[in-house]
Amino acid sequence: MRAVNTACTPAIIDFEIYLLMTMKLRISMSRKQAQLQAKLAEHRLSIDDAECIHKRVAEALGDEASYLGNMQNLLRGVNKDDPSLKFSSVLWPGFDFNAVIDEDGLIESARYWHVKRNSHRFNSPTEVPI
Repeated sequence: MRAVNTACTPAIIDFEIYLLMTMKLRISMSRKQAQLQAKLAEHRLSIDDAECIHKRVAEALGDEASYLGNMQNLLRGVNKDDPSLKFSSVLWPGFDFNAVIDEDGLIESARYWHVKRNSHRFNSPTEVPI
């Protein structure tokens, strides 16, 4: 596996903002809008800024058939022949993103992995801050 170069941090932030804003409806339904705004504010972004990033990244990623190649282009520095795409999260330190590519060149699975332990104990995943 090859990790994305840290010089790609702005692209990683854009991709993670895209993912975060994809969950915006769920976040607002769970009444965590303030957490969303706080997470964006950590990177000096407003909801409007994040919505613009989401739209731009969604257009860049395209349809399912071209999604993976476009994601690799967006995140630059990734070997397209690797069976995965991995990077350390910028928005959620202590987590790594890993996408596994299947034999057909499509994303088989994509998830964040908790890689660092911290002293916080949560009773439910819903208690973890955004």
